[in-house]
Amino acid sequence: MPRDFQEIIKAGGLNALARVYRSPTNSNTLLISIGFPRENMPTFSDNTDPTTFWTGVCELIEDGIFMGGFEELFRLPQKAIRGTVPFGNSAQMV
Repeated sequence: MPRDFQEIIKAGGLNALARVYRSPTNSNTLLISIGFPRENMPTFSDNTDPTTFWTGVCELIEDGIFMGGFEELFRLPQKAIRGTVPFGNSAQMV
């Protein structure tokens, strides 16, 4: 069970987030829905690379900004996108 950011990267979790949650709107909606602190959300504009945004989020989680951790980050995408292999695999590993 990956518990840190490097294991999430190796498991494909970062790429899965960046592939599915590519826009500022749906990315911020996901973070708000899991209770990620708004004041700590990285900036995600239309010019931001999704991988860069999600890297920032994962680094903040690893630093303890969001107590739900990676498990909570992947819980909702797994439910919302059943059958999407990267989330099925990534979510099960946290």
